[in-house]
Amino acid sequence: MENTGIIKNIRQRARQRQRLIVLPEKDDARIQEAARIITKEKIARIILLGKEGLESKKIDAFAQIFFEARKHKGITILQAREALSHPLYYAAMMVRAGEADGFVAGAAHSTPDVAKAAIYCIGVDERIKTVSSCFIMVVADKSFGENGVFIFADCGIVPQPTSQQLAQIAISSAELAKNVFDILPRVAMLSYSTKGSAKGPLVDKVKEATQLAKQQRPDLLIDGELQVDAAIVAEV
Repeated sequence: MENTGIIKNIRQRARQRQRLIVLPEKDDARIQEAARIITKEKIARIILLGKEGLESKKIDAFAQIFFEARKHKGITILQAREALSHPLYYAAMMVRAGEADGFVAGAAHSTPDVAKAAIYCIGVDERIKTVSSCFIMVVADKSFGENGVFIFADCGIVPQPTSQQLAQIAISSAELAKNVFDILPRVAMLSYSTKGSAKGPLVDKVKEATQLAKQQRPDLLIDGELQVDAAIVAEV
C-alpha cells in the first residue's frame, strides 16, 4: 500500500459500506466542511447533530437506558437525563441503540470527553482491558515502517501505563493495524534503552510489557525494548 494510498484505501472501504455516522459538533465550521466533503464524495451517510437537534422523547428513552447501565456507579436518573441532553452522549447512545453505525467527535471537545461518552454509552469490548488510542503517521520514505506508515500508541488516553496496560495497548494497536488499516503489524516496544543498553524503572516496565505481550499473543511479531532508531533502521 502506497503512502498516498492508505487514506484512499480507507475511503474506498468506507464508500463500499456506506455507514451512517453522527457528527455531534454541528456548530463547528470544520465539521460542517467535513460533512460536506464526506457527503459529496459519498464516503458515508452523515447526521449533523447539535443541541437544537436533540429530541425530548429520545432523551428520556436514552436516559433510561443510560441509567440502567450506569446505576451501579451511583448515577441518578436526573444525572442520566442531563448527560443525554449533551450531543456527545446523545450521539453515542444513537450508536448503542442501533440508530447509527458510529460517531466522530473531538474538534470541539477534549479527548477525555469523547472517550467517556463512548465508554459510558457504548461500552468496551469484553476482550479489551485497557482502552487506548493511536496515531497513524505517514512519512515520505517508504523504506520505513510499512511502506512509510507507522502507528504510534498510546498517545492520548493512558499517559502512564503499567506494564500490563502497555502490553494490552501493543496488542490492541496491532489488531487495529491489521483489521482497520490492512497493515501487517510488526510491534516495537519503545524505550530509551535497546536490549539492555540502559537501565531504570521505565526500562524495566517496557521489558515486562514486552514479555507479557509475547506471552499473550505469540502469533504477533513483537520486539523490545528498543530505541526508536533501532526499531525503524535494521542496521542500528
